Amino acid sequence: MSQANLPEKLWPGMRAKLGEDCDASLSAEDYDPIIARLSPGVILYGELCYRGAYNEIYGFLLADERGGYMRLAQIPNLDGSATHLLMNVGFDPETQTLSNFEKGRGIADCGGVYAWVWDGKAFQISDQLEMPACRGLGAEEWPQLFRSRPK
Repeated sequence: MSQANLPEKLWPGMRAKLGEDCDASLSAEDYDPIIARLSPGVILYGELCYRGAYNEIYGFLLADERGGYMRLAQIPNLDGSATHLLMNVGFDPETQTLSNFEKGRGIADCGGVYAWVWDGKAFQISDQLEMPACRGLGAEEWPQLFRSRPK
């Protein structure tokens, strides 16, 4: 999916749409928003909502190129729930993959690593690794709880 001609910044009203989920005191000059085309007329907008010692939490919205049809992104969990907030995120426009790394503590030896792929209409979970106990193991040694199969 082409990433040409994307907006350079988030549209007015996007932070308000995230509401109390985002710290209003964060300045847009302090970080780069995530802006990526998922499908024709569907743009993923990621806004930094909180920043801590070793974690950053982004809120995600979907809208068109002009900020219209704005709605909270629905990023699914394996239990059937969904969220629009993710910690320590990345987005790969080539594979249409949104990922995050939830560090349980600063040395990142516990927490979770997750990935979702855009299927043309919605995000679908594709990978989930978790390590609930902090035992000095890097994420490459954490148990794989879920991995989808490509069609």
